[in-house]
Amino acid sequence: MTTMRTISRKRRILKWAGSVAYVLLATTLILSRWWTAGWLGGTYIVVTKGGAVVVTVLDQTGRELGWKVRRNVPTSRMDWWFRRTPANLSGMSVFATPLWAPLVGIGLPTFLAWRRDRRIPPGHCASCGYDLTGNVSGRCSECGTPVPQQTTCDDGIPRSPEDENK
Repeated sequence: MTTMRTISRKRRILKWAGSVAYVLLATTLILSRWWTAGWLGGTYIVVTKGGAVVVTVLDQTGRELGWKVRRNVPTSRMDWWFRRTPANLSGMSVFATPLWAPLVGIGLPTFLAWRRDRRIPPGHCASCGYDLTGNVSGRCSECGTPVPQQTTCDDGIPRSPEDENK
């Protein structure tokens, strides 16, 4: 029982952390069209702009260190594909990763985790969620999954066949 609670708690934390990360990445993707934000430190410059995270490796230490934010020219293009520019004469190389890649990488497992934990209301198929009210065939008419027959007692509470045998 303790293990199940631990798994459930971890899954709940991962679902919410994934959701927050997804929203932050999606916001960054959208805002990177109009704004450039980055960190300048040492021989690396990491910037989000044009829908991508761009890492520039310099051959010498940069002059300014710290965070920078500035407005882009509205006509700047969006980077939708991975890009690598090898070191040129100045010794600078550039790597660009489009933000849609981590967005999909975080969004898909987060969506599946939320989907897995969805609750099926009573009287619905456990496989597809179809409403089984009035179903007497013993199979879900939507997906064909066998469902246990339920009867009601005089007070209208659903009862399974096992309860009637007691």
